[in-house]
Amino acid sequence: MAEVLKIECNDTTSPARLIVSGEVDLCTIDQFAVALSDVAARHSRILIDLTEVDFLACVGIDVLYNYTNLMTAVLVRRGSITARALALCDFGALVAVHRADPPRRSVGRSRFGAPSGRPAQPSASPA
Repeated sequence: MAEVLKIECNDTTSPARLIVSGEVDLCTIDQFAVALSDVAARHSRILIDLTEVDFLACVGIDVLYNYTNLMTAVLVRRGSITARALALCDFGALVAVHRADPPRRSVGRSRFGAPSGRPAQPSASPA
């Protein structure tokens, strides 16, 4: 089953903002490359938002390299696999890579009574 890749382009901003979410891999690379090519044909400056990309394969980085001359910046989620992949390739030497904090999850209660997103603290046992 092919992974879903969602791509949106905000043409009303300057630079144009290409927002990508999902996985950029061999199954989705053609869609990613066509989207970047389409935006590049219409705009001289592009900001690439990869904060919702869960996986960025080497083929995706290769496509990004083809458009560095048009990019103003790349946004990634701090601590993500995407951020690490771009750092390992020293992509920041060519284009500014900005790291955004992940969105905060709402802290509700899990079915065990502990706040969700955090492990329950062990209760002290009587001595």
